[in-house]
Order: sequence, then structure tokens, then C-alpha cells
Amino acid sequence: MKRLSVFLIILACLLTLGLAFVSCDDGDTGGEGGGDSGGGTLTLIDIPSELDGKFASFTGSSVYGFETLNVSGTNFGTLPKVSNGKVILKLWVWNEATNRLDKRYSGNDTIPWYYCDVYFYNNKEGSGSFFGRISFREDIIFSNGSTIRSVALA
Repeated sequence: MKRLSVFLIILACLLTLGLAFVSCDDGDTGGEGGGDSGGGTLTLIDIPSELDGKFASFTGSSVYGFETLNVSGTNFGTLPKVSNGKVILKLWVWNEATNRLDKRYSGNDTIPWYYCDVYFYNNKEGSGSFFGRISFREDIIFSNGSTIRSVALA
């Protein structure tokens, strides 16, 4: 009987420990916002002053840059504003499994220059046609999902 009691106590402890691990938060936001925490950014500097106050997006192979992302349907959100010749784009990566942009980018990749473009819009939603584009002439190298690039190199 004593062995059975010890066995049941050990089993109860293991079950409690197992449930604690299963119920821990994994950091995934699981819905709106696109898992914003922990992702990388593309910081563009030396943007011509005539683009101050405009809004930018980035496409680079399977990496995309926005301010926020609506993952619930449109795969699009809002764009960051260019200010004082600089803009910071939060990066997301295309998820082949879900066929969506639903994961922040954090890779250590080199994206070939011919895949990399920055588009400029007149509004934060990026609706309508873009009015300007900067294409890069050099590959973009990311470290932990982030990099800083001068558009003078574009």
C-alpha cells in the first residue's frame, strides 16, 4: 500500500509539472498584429527630403516591410511614415504553410538586390497606386532580421 501511495504522489507531481509546461505562454500573439514581438526591421536612411511625410513599404523576395500587419484577411496593414530622411519598416516573412504573412522576420539572410524594392505611397494604408519606387543595386544582408541601408546605395 505504501508503494502505491508513493507512486500516486510521484504521478501527481509529474502531471502537475507537465500541465505547467503545456500552459506556458510561447510568445505567439495568435491573431491580430502578426506576431509583432521579436521581429526584425529594415531602417532606410538618406531618403530624399521630398519624400518626408510619405509612407513606405518593402518587398524583398519573401520578406515584406510594413508598420503593422493585418493577418486576419488582407495580408496588409499600415505603412510607416518617412521622417527626416528616415523610415523604419517592421519585417514579416511569407509563411508557405499558411500561405500568408503571419510571422515576423528574424533571419540572417542575404536577399539579392534584384528582389528588393521600396515603394512610396501618399497614405498610411498604401491604398491606390504607389507613386515612387527605389530599387537596390546591392544585395541586402540581414543579421537577426535587421539591417540599416542608405538609399544612396539604391
